[in-house]
Amino acid sequence: MGRPSGAAYPSGAAYPSGAAERSAASEPTEIEIKLQVTRPSVVRRLLNQPQPHLLAGFESTDPPRRITVSDRYIDTAAGGGALADAGLRARLRRRGNDVTLTVKRSGVEFRGVTTRVELEGPATRALNPVRWPPSEAKAALLQALGGQPAREIARLRQRRLTQVLRRAGTTVEISLDYLEATDAGRVLARRYELEAELKEGDEAALSELGEALRKIDGIGAPLGSKLGFAIEARAHARAGA
Repeated sequence: MGRPSGAAYPSGAAYPSGAAERSAASEPTEIEIKLQVTRPSVVRRLLNQPQPHLLAGFESTDPPRRITVSDRYIDTAAGGGALADAGLRARLRRRGNDVTLTVKRSGVEFRGVTTRVELEGPATRALNPVRWPPSEAKAALLQALGGQPAREIARLRQRRLTQVLRRAGTTVEISLDYLEATDAGRVLARRYELEAELKEGDEAALSELGEALRKIDGIGAPLGSKLGFAIEARAHARAGA
């Protein structure tokens, strides 16, 4: 979930650390790092027993949490619909009986940290955005759809092991995500991914954490977006059907 901050920077623009905080507050912003995981057991141990000397001085005294969520990505078409053309991504996340709509704008990366506008609002399982409760996320989605019907373009199931890390005035939520791309209840592809999202504090501290994580054996450069992973898995499976 995003936090209040400035508007998104133009694609490709360079900005100094802390620029989002110095911008005029307007829309909630997500500030995060994504990394590839090839040795999930190493990361799992690190989240269960955080070691500050491996985490740029970040530490935690809290036990990790385990969360399972189901994500449906929506647009008018896979890989090139109205939302993609508008530089947006939309996701319906179900956790228990709650469904949340998240709309993300294209982000910009600087020193391994991606910043993007992230809007959220309540939704339902029915794929009928007009009937969802009002929110900024719903308004942005309907504007991008332009009257066209939304449809599911990809689906993921995620099992997440999350831990809250702190250093001075900076708080980061770090998550080991086990992803399953699915279609009609069938698992198409699997992979692990590590996310670190800034909840409070300094972007430079998050960047330092990312640099430290990349030095750990089994953690590397990201493979691409979760949406891209899910779309590719579905397209490959249907092409071979």
